[in-house]
Amino acid sequence: MQRYGAKAIPADMPIQDWAMSYDELEPYYDKFEKLCGVAGKAGNLRGRKIDGGNVFEGPRQSEFPTPPLEQNLSGLMFAETARELGYHPFPALRAIAAGPTPISKD
Repeated sequence: MQRYGAKAIPADMPIQDWAMSYDELEPYYDKFEKLCGVAGKAGNLRGRKIDGGNVFEGPRQSEFPTPPLEQNLSGLMFAETARELGYHPFPALRAIAAGPTPISKD
């Protein structure tokens, strides 16, 4: 018996995928991140992959408004080990202003 696949969800189950795409939502994410001063590092700016950010994220139109928070020793050790294993560690996003937040006129 196949556990996953097209027939895993019964036809009469009332669920559906999102009605909008990430590309449609991204401008609103961008505006909110600037409004709240989200700290982070972009890994995909307009399709250009950037090491140090989440290279698997959907394309963003701009960098986060404030830089990622400084990592402690355990975070630095984890990131180093992850890179050695071939992974792509990146700092977690924080809804904490890590510095002055630029004022947006949008």
